[in-house]
Amino acid sequence: MNKESTKFVIQWHLTHKCNLRCKHCYQEEYEKDLDFKELIYIFSQIKTFFNKNNYKGHINFTGGEPLLCEHLWGLTSFCDNNDITYGILTNGTMINDRVIRNLKNCKNLSFIQISLDGYREVHDSIRGKGSFDKAVNGLKRLKKAGIETMVSFTASNTNFGELKEVIRLCQKIGVDRFWTDRLVPMGNNSLDIMTNTMFKHYISILRKEIKRNEFLRKLKLSKTYIHNNRAMQFMCNCDRYRNDRHDGVYKCSAGKRLLAILADGKLLPCRRLPIELGNLTNESLSEIIENSVVLSKIINDIDTCEDCNNCIFKDKCNSGAKCLTYAVKGEISGKDINCLMK
Repeated sequence: MNKESTKFVIQWHLTHKCNLRCKHCYQEEYEKDLDFKELIYIFSQIKTFFNKNNYKGHINFTGGEPLLCEHLWGLTSFCDNNDITYGILTNGTMINDRVIRNLKNCKNLSFIQISLDGYREVHDSIRGKGSFDKAVNGLKRLKKAGIETMVSFTASNTNFGELKEVIRLCQKIGVDRFWTDRLVPMGNNSLDIMTNTMFKHYISILRKEIKRNEFLRKLKLSKTYIHNNRAMQFMCNCDRYRNDRHDGVYKCSAGKRLLAILADGKLLPCRRLPIELGNLTNESLSEIIENSVVLSKIINDIDTCEDCNNCIFKDKCNSGAKCLTYAVKGEISGKDINCLMK
């Protein structure tokens, strides 16, 4: 692929602050956040990295809860002035009139993502009482304001059976895009991962809902697009519904076309792959990428799995979710723990 068309994503955790304490949260630290001067220094490194490599740069701002970061709107303004697109990943409980006004002024905003992890009872049991109604209200306000919306669903052994209800709620609200992925057991998480039997059922639900949704979209009865481009989701056999989003094919992009920055400046290949590469408060992003032996090994391990060498689906999944394998087995190159292939 020509670098002119290569998208590179930075997931930037701006703050440790959060108004919720979700059971599956990856966050372990709640230290003091960086000040605006430090954030601008990191932004300048990101900008230089994008420009130097001629990347189509995109930043996903998150937290903690990014709407609690007083510097969020200053950073979105810098993105607007530097031809960098961005999304905001939020729990959705703080969408008010002021937030809507600020979002409407964002020139390069691609979407707002809100997390829903079940219908009211299950979602609230994971994220806190009242959080479901606030998140749904936030989605409705965003839709009314004409802002692109996305919903994410993190599937665990607790809520995987809620997938259908959440998808249908998104269709009812008119959410623009929906995607789901599996829980990675790390940080302060107190939930557990799906067994292979659960994962098989989860994939079956996803398959049926994608087919139903495509039928409704043809009839203009659904405005929601359901992604199936996460690890192992090619097993839902929905490739015929692929469009220019290239859904149905997924390969881990950690360190290649994706990096994560934590609220203290630490650089990771992915938020769900907690291997520190350096710290951008005192190191150069470009130099880390160019010289990191650790990153080179991670990228090599991501592309290596002897267990999958003879599998006919290797090119589709590249051994699945490397972060999940690492969290469970302590290695990156192993076979996806939920792989249903013999």
